[in-house]
Amino acid sequence: MANPDLIPADRFPMTEMSLADVRALFNQAAAKRLYAKELAWNHDSKRQIYLTSDLAAFNYLPNRIEHNPPLPPGLTATRKQKPHGGDRIFGHLDFCWLMPDGSRHSVSAAKIIFYPQYPEVRLSGFLRGSNCIPSEYLREKSGEVYSNRLLFLGVDSTGTVLAMLVVGNDELREELRSEDGYDVAAGLNRIELLQAGLSSRQQLISRLRDIHQAGWITGRRLSGSEIVPTSAPQAVGYTLEAMLGISANGNNEPDFAGYEIKAMTVTGFDQSENKVVTVMTPEPDMGVYHDRSVLEFLARWGYPDKRGREDRQNFGGIYRVGNRHDTTELTLTLYGYDPEEPDRFDPNGCLALVSDDDVVAAGWTFRKLVECWSQKHAAAAYVPAMCMDDPKRFHYGSRVMVCEGTDFLVVLSALEAGHLYLDPAIKAEGYSTPSPVTKRRNQIRIQRSEIPRLYKTSLTVEL
Repeated sequence: MANPDLIPADRFPMTEMSLADVRALFNQAAAKRLYAKELAWNHDSKRQIYLTSDLAAFNYLPNRIEHNPPLPPGLTATRKQKPHGGDRIFGHLDFCWLMPDGSRHSVSAAKIIFYPQYPEVRLSGFLRGSNCIPSEYLREKSGEVYSNRLLFLGVDSTGTVLAMLVVGNDELREELRSEDGYDVAAGLNRIELLQAGLSSRQQLISRLRDIHQAGWITGRRLSGSEIVPTSAPQAVGYTLEAMLGISANGNNEPDFAGYEIKAMTVTGFDQSENKVVTVMTPEPDMGVYHDRSVLEFLARWGYPDKRGREDRQNFGGIYRVGNRHDTTELTLTLYGYDPEEPDRFDPNGCLALVSDDDVVAAGWTFRKLVECWSQKHAAAAYVPAMCMDDPKRFHYGSRVMVCEGTDFLVVLSALEAGHLYLDPAIKAEGYSTPSPVTKRRNQIRIQRSEIPRLYKTSLTVEL
């Protein structure tokens, strides 16, 4: 008996669908951003679907990284680490097929996979367990039969990837190709989800202009629909988010119109270029710090507080790749990346603080860093703010840096060149007691003037 839930091939898809219909459907599904992909003849469920030649797809599509942390040869480890997944990187997706009637059909095995030998990222497992898409459109060799297959990928506020397939609609394909900046040869093209006739960037700039013109704003955060006063250290970000209508929920989805919003305090708006920005705070996932304990790490490479605060052990300083730190005698080392081949890296590589006798004091596998950076979205806005106390209040500046397009390879390039650096702030108070209190903050930072190095395009906008 035929499956009653399966849509017959002769009724799929709605060939009359226009780009406006596509936008309306994804807007109705609460998508925050949308991408389009013209499927090639060899894009099918067996050979997978090519998305990008770099790791940008890991920033476009929310995913859960599958880890594989072997150490580079020649370094000592405190535990044996078994490889899992070979030399590829897997990012598991919360993936649904979106149908023209707005219904969703989940697929449990969907993932994006990075293949370093090409290099490229492919979409895989997108049909397994699904009965809503006629398999003849995506099974092996289907591209040899259907020359016009369009795949749309949207992302909603929960991080779910929404997929829609349209086959044989020549008018829709021509509409896509007429969009500004559309590139037929590209893996993925960003399609604006227009609201009130404004693009995502125009929406963002309009709202930031209103916030700048509002002048001094008292510290606040949005909890659900309730505005709560705050003077917390993160108040500069909470307040900007509240003014943008963003609840302080701590999720990793883009803050507004598909952009991550980064607020930073400055002493004057003309000083913002010299401001240091923290871009990631990843905890080590290898080395003595991770495999033994933070206290053993501090005992071997930390030092007594330099301000004379009693019974406190610290670990800090500025660490750039290739430079040995005089106090801790550790060198920040990048394994698995060659600047002579900037479009490639070894997924089994790592960033590590290494002693003179080749012990990894603390380290971050590339999979860990890919995971952290994939939570930093493909678009971001950096907003300076001046601060006053009693009560805490902020004035957000008129010069905003809007950045778009990133992937993990730019992170490796910036680390190798020394633009990105490690600036840890680790301490143990009551160090000699049976129960010392530790504080951990492993910051990877960059000067604001160097931020454009992390993105494919950047624009300073005068609001």
